Amino acid sequence: MTKLGTKMKRITGIATAAAAASVVGLTALGAGTTPVLAAPTGYITQAKAKTAAFNHAKVSAGKAYDVDVELEKGKRVTYYDVEFKANGYEYDYEINASNATVIKSSRKALKSNARSNSVTATNKTSTAKTTYIGSKKAKSIALNHAKLKAGNVTNLKIEADKEKGVVFYEVDFKSGNYSYEYDINAVTGKIIKFQKKAVRRAVVSVNTPNTAAVSKIGTEKAKKIALDHARLTVSNVRNFKVKLDREKGVYVYEIEFKSGRYEYEYEINATTGKIIKYDKEYD
Repeated sequence: MTKLGTKMKRITGIATAAAAASVVGLTALGAGTTPVLAAPTGYITQAKAKTAAFNHAKVSAGKAYDVDVELEKGKRVTYYDVEFKANGYEYDYEINASNATVIKSSRKALKSNARSNSVTATNKTSTAKTTYIGSKKAKSIALNHAKLKAGNVTNLKIEADKEKGVVFYEVDFKSGNYSYEYDINAVTGKIIKFQKKAVRRAVVSVNTPNTAAVSKIGTEKAKKIALDHARLTVSNVRNFKVKLDREKGVYVYEIEFKSGRYEYEYEINATTGKIIKYDKEYD
């Protein structure tokens, strides 16, 4: 073999060995392994951020799952957003990317999506199926509590709602001179909230003949009292409204009007002409 042939063979051998070494280096990571990205200059690593979060939560790395770490840039500081689950809780941390101090932390109990005690080989979680009592049952519970029958109520309305993780039925209806409001737990049927209040009597129109024996000052007099108090004249106001109402057995004139950039509201005793309530608001 010539010297040139020997030299070419040596170079080829070196290249092959280098390629093999490169392949061995990649294989050492293991199939499906996600490489850990190097931390940006001046910042701690993702691993150190996780450790800081685990130590603060007093959770061992072996018990944490669904771990997610992301580098975020805030208004004043760059931090790692570390999220994980462990021991029936979901944790959320913000770790200072410069010194590994805890900026913010929160923990909340896992609900139906909590990790099952018997995790399968594929890490699937088991979700318990929740059974609700249904709107008909909720209606029956409310009516029984109110000691009423379906035929004795009006304006019945049932809606499902959720608040602070609790699903419940809102049951509203009227009967006689009362309105009823119920919040009923959608799983247990327990009454969470109940309210019964008298329905406000219908407003008496100023154009309706007044058959009451009590003498009233009249709308014009009430109007003048309000304008005099506001130091305004009819020509200075707009959107003038007057209506006669009855509150706790007392007849009052409810007066509203606007002048300039202000809105005025008055309640004037319909018998004595005394101003019961006055409000002036910038519109």
